[in-house]
Amino acid sequence: MGAVPKKQKKEKVPEARRTFRIKANRGVVLLLVILPAAFLFGAGWLGFWIHNQWRPTLDLTQTPPPTPTEGAAETTAVGPWGTLEAQPTVLQIPNECLASLAAVAAASPTWVFKNCTAEQVRGLFSSAGLMPAEREALDDRRNWKVMPDRVIVSPPAAVLFSLSPTARGNIYSVLAKFPENPLQHSPFYWKTRDEAQLLANPVLSPEAQALIQKLSYNCGNLTLFADLGILEQHLSVNSRELAAIQKLLSRRPAVLPQLSITPETDVDLLMHYWGIGGLAKVLQPALTAISRIPRGRTVSLLAVLPPFARARLNTYPGGHNDLKTDEYATAFSFFNDSPALETVDAANWSHRLNSDY
Repeated sequence: MGAVPKKQKKEKVPEARRTFRIKANRGVVLLLVILPAAFLFGAGWLGFWIHNQWRPTLDLTQTPPPTPTEGAAETTAVGPWGTLEAQPTVLQIPNECLASLAAVAAASPTWVFKNCTAEQVRGLFSSAGLMPAEREALDDRRNWKVMPDRVIVSPPAAVLFSLSPTARGNIYSVLAKFPENPLQHSPFYWKTRDEAQLLANPVLSPEAQALIQKLSYNCGNLTLFADLGILEQHLSVNSRELAAIQKLLSRRPAVLPQLSITPETDVDLLMHYWGIGGLAKVLQPALTAISRIPRGRTVSLLAVLPPFARARLNTYPGGHNDLKTDEYATAFSFFNDSPALETVDAANWSHRLNSDY
């Protein structure tokens, strides 16, 4: 027979280890579990609803369309140059050029008629549409300096201020032919149809608007302004305000062009356009690498232009043009490392065009 196990004694549980049990039916338990969860869910939903009710919304119908100078880049017509995208913008005179411009404007006004005789200048004044008093003042020989190759006239300030737009345009169109008249040779200008928008700029006071309209003149579809010195004399502005006016009047429309390269781009064909002048060996490896990118890329036009053009694209001309890089010299120097410094007349440029190109 097996031994009968001894009856074990009950272990006495210490007071600290005793547990408390609450007797409750199932409904109470479910209520205690579900009620807090429902409360948290309801609080979260209420906060979300309040956030949506008070969050400001954007009314896209009230958003003004972008202006031409702020719009997105537009794809131009595709041609042998590839696919170009153009971002409209404006250029304005840099601060570094304001000092030279101010010096020119502050100088005593003189009109230089190069390779003209005194009789030719008098004939211009007779046909310009001057008032009798204006013509008499300009014909005063005390204001003239007759030289073998030019006639220099110092117009009185009162005459400069009183000229009609027609008379001003007739005289200044002749003065513009000679670089010795820098303000007339390179005047401020803007499209006449855009004049109202220009004059509405807050930089211009009503007084400045009236003076600019009085001192400006027309040339085709453009309005020109060359009397910066007269404007300064009649405006009560400080140098900072005057600089802001000069920057506004100097604005020029421009574009920031980019060349679009995709896997479908025929780089070899592009080289027939951009690779002339020995640039193909530099450009083709880079453009080919870009064309291997799945969605392609756009590159600045600066990347494909020759050095001379690259250095001048989207730059503002300085106050002095000692290199004579006008439209003829620029065109003939396009593929050079430096500009053509030869001084030639238009006839010689025409001869070079016919003989060399």
